[in-house]
Amino acid sequence: MQGKERDGRVSLEEFTEYYRNISSSIDDDSYFIVVLNNSWNIKGDANPYKKFDKGWAADETQPAR
Repeated sequence: MQGKERDGRVSLEEFTEYYRNISSSIDDDSYFIVVLNNSWNIKGDANPYKKFDKGWAADETQPAR
């Protein structure tokens, strides 16, 4: 990225290159689709108000809410 100005935007080319690199490390295309949907809610079925407890942050002495 040397020599390029940063504008805070991701071009289609940058987006495509990033996910091309990600996809090369995932053996199963169906799992890659899950990764994309979970990241970008492509199907539109995500609940934006759902809260997830993080495994590394959850207090295991208390039930998950």
